[in-house]
Amino acid sequence: MTKIFKGTIKEEKKEYIDAVEYLKESIDKDPTNPEPYHKLAEIFLTLKEIDKAIHFAIECNKYKQNDADLSNLIGLCYLLKVKYYFY
Repeated sequence: MTKIFKGTIKEEKKEYIDAVEYLKESIDKDPTNPEPYHKLAEIFLTLKEIDKAIHFAIECNKYKQNDADLSNLIGLCYLLKVKYYFY
């Protein structure tokens, strides 16, 4: 079972700390795979840790360009960052 798969299972169970660990291990093993970056961005967005979500979304974009879902995720992150900044 891959670290990405284990991380996804933990994310679905809302065990975010474990999910983050598995996904970061996956990045250590293959830093050019965009999938764990995308998953980490989604997790940190769920946790309202917007700066971390933006970081991982931008990292993902280095390896997965012209992806509509990723572009939407990045846009949502920045929208929420502005929202939390002004409210």
